[in-house]
Amino acid sequence: GLLTGFLSGLLGIGGGGIVAPILYEVFGAIGVDPAVRMHCAVGTALAVMIPTSIRSFMAHKARGGVDMIAWRRLGVGVVAGVVLGTLVASISPGTLLKWVWVAFATGMSLKLVLGKEQWHLGSELPRAPLTELYGGFVGVIGTLLSIGGGAFINTFMTLYGRSMQTAVGTASGIGPLIAIPGTIGFIWAGLGVPARPELSIGYVNLVGLVLVGATSVLAAPW
Repeated sequence: GLLTGFLSGLLGIGGGGIVAPILYEVFGAIGVDPAVRMHCAVGTALAVMIPTSIRSFMAHKARGGVDMIAWRRLGVGVVAGVVLGTLVASISPGTLLKWVWVAFATGMSLKLVLGKEQWHLGSELPRAPLTELYGGFVGVIGTLLSIGGGAFINTFMTLYGRSMQTAVGTASGIGPLIAIPGTIGFIWAGLGVPARPELSIGYVNLVGLVLVGATSVLAAPW
C-alpha cells in the first residue's frame, strides 16, 4: 500500500498496476478459484485506486500541475470508455484479462525503454474528437488492466509538448474517472458470482481494499 501510494503521487498513475498482480498472487495463495481470481484482483485494485488517485490528483492540482483543459477533454472519453471496458470485463474469462495485461504492459515497457525525449507530434492537443477518442481508449484499457491510465496519458501529453510534471499531474486526475465507475461496474458484474473471497461485494474484496487502500492514501502526497 505504501509503495502504491508513493508511486501514484510520483508518476500520476492510479496504482492498480502494482496492486492487481500482487492481489492475484495473494488470492491464489489463499485458494480463490482461478475462474474469478483475476476479476477479483482487478475489481479490488480499482477500488484501491479511488482514494489513492483522488489524493494524488488534489496534491498535484494544489501545486498548479494540472492542465484542466486537457483533463476535461480526455475525461469525457475516459468515462465512456470505462463503461465499455466494464461490459467487456463482465463477459471475459480471467485468461483474457491476463493476456490483455501482458500485451499492454509489454507495449508500454518497450515505449519507455526505446522512446526518445525528442519525439513530438505537435504543440497543441488534437482537435475533437481525436483527443476524446483517445480518452475512450484509455478508459477501456484502464478498466481492463485496473490502472489509472497514467502511462498512456503521460505519453500522450508529452508527445504534444507538455512538460513531464504537467503530464504527471494531469494523468493523476484521470485515475478517479476510471476508478469510480470501474469499481461500481465490477461490483455489479460480480454480484451473486460464486467462489469469490469472503467479505467481497461483487468482485471487490473489502479486506484487500482496507489493508492496501489505507496505507496508499497515506503515502500518495509523498
